[in-house]
Amino acid sequence: MLRTIVIVFSILLIISCSGNKNQEKQQNTQAVGIKVEKKDSVKQELPDYWGTYRGTIPATGDKKIKISITLKRDSTFRMDTELIGNKDHHSTYEGQYSVSDNIISINIKDELPKYFMIEKNQLIMLDSDKKRVDDNKADMYVLRRQR
Repeated sequence: MLRTIVIVFSILLIISCSGNKNQEKQQNTQAVGIKVEKKDSVKQELPDYWGTYRGTIPATGDKKIKISITLKRDSTFRMDTELIGNKDHHSTYEGQYSVSDNIISINIKDELPKYFMIEKNQLIMLDSDKKRVDDNKADMYVLRRQR
């Protein structure tokens, strides 16, 4: 009887220790600010996406906007935009971002969220439905990671 109790206690101890390791991994992941959710509850490996991305995106008419986004490990961002040819039209935004299904959502106060698909060393700007832009300028919506 005593032997059975010792065996059961040992098994429970082993199970509880392995559960703590999973909790530590989750806490460490949360500590660096990775917010990755997947609809089917399967964990997803994301490429290392922190850093600064730059590109030029189309604006109204023939105008273009230079954009720079810095994604930090603590789930904060800084985005600078400048209308090319008009240095007076420069904006800086800072705030929180989140990641779900390889899509970064940037939330800017009083504006609709901005969405970007994460790919290796680049972010692809998406439309408001989280879909790729489907026109003849689609390749202009790519922001490249700076080294």
